[in-house]
Amino acid sequence: SAAMKYYLGSNDNDDESSDLWRAVTAMRVELKDPGLYRWPPHVNLLYPFVRYHEEHGGSAANETGLLAILTKLRSAARTIQPFWVVIDLTNDNSSPDSGFGKFGNSNRGVLWVYPQSLRGKGSNHDNSHANNTGEIQMEPIAELYSKLEDEFPMCGESLKNREFIPHMTLSSKFGSLQDAVEAEARLTECFLSSDKNGRFDQSHLCYWCQEFYLLERDSPDGQFRRRATIALGRKATSSAKEKSSRGIPLDGIWVHDPPLAFGGMPTFEEDWIAEELHSLQERRKENRKNRPRGTKPRKSYRARKRERRQAELAIASMKEKVVKE
Repeated sequence: SAAMKYYLGSNDNDDESSDLWRAVTAMRVELKDPGLYRWPPHVNLLYPFVRYHEEHGGSAANETGLLAILTKLRSAARTIQPFWVVIDLTNDNSSPDSGFGKFGNSNRGVLWVYPQSLRGKGSNHDNSHANNTGEIQMEPIAELYSKLEDEFPMCGESLKNREFIPHMTLSSKFGSLQDAVEAEARLTECFLSSDKNGRFDQSHLCYWCQEFYLLERDSPDGQFRRRATIALGRKATSSAKEKSSRGIPLDGIWVHDPPLAFGGMPTFEEDWIAEELHSLQERRKENRKNRPRGTKPRKSYRARKRERRQAELAIASMKEKVVKE
């Protein structure tokens, strides 16, 4: 899984000590997010996971698989110049580029904040969505996702016909969309209504993004760590001080072995996190159990890929047969 990595170019402090990290973590704790121990604050770029160790088997081939993945990631990243990311917690519903957002239905709910991405250098953010020719441009995060989807079409398929919406999840624990809406109201009251400027200094929730991470974990219960850092743009610059120990001959990629942990993550899973996660898992099981009769669970990507391949072979065979006849 690849997830956005935020870096403030004018600040030498670690990301984990930044205002953005602290703000998002404080809100996740307030919401009792069951993913607090496993996931750092992040924006997903690719989903589901790419399991190179299963596809290529064996330690030597393992590296070949990782190299192939990193090559594709860097190929996409090379075309996107570093950009600014702004998290606006003012919750101004009059603007589509600010505040909170929700996903869900009657059985699940997710609350998130919108990471607006802007072109420009220094403090002069370019909020224009048109280029010099007047053509409408995607925001840099959406453009990066589009490039990555070209390299990893199996991940883009998970969206089907839905639009990619950049988002930073605060919690996916809610039993319904309405629960998420109510949680947003409580969060706004708690963090943004205490005084004139709110609990967090809005001017500091603005970050220069010049790279992203390939994340990895050892088990479903494990904590995600940085397997590699991939630089944006043609110039291979990075905030990562750790150099590659694998000798992968690619400019703009830093491979971390062993994978690097995030310094701001919990060092252990507290009881309340385990309880929230257990409650979420049980609710999902119950939802699956209560699925209307005749509703089949969605097939896995591999199963759908196998079926498509079989259909393609059958069509090719029929065409060959027709030609021969």
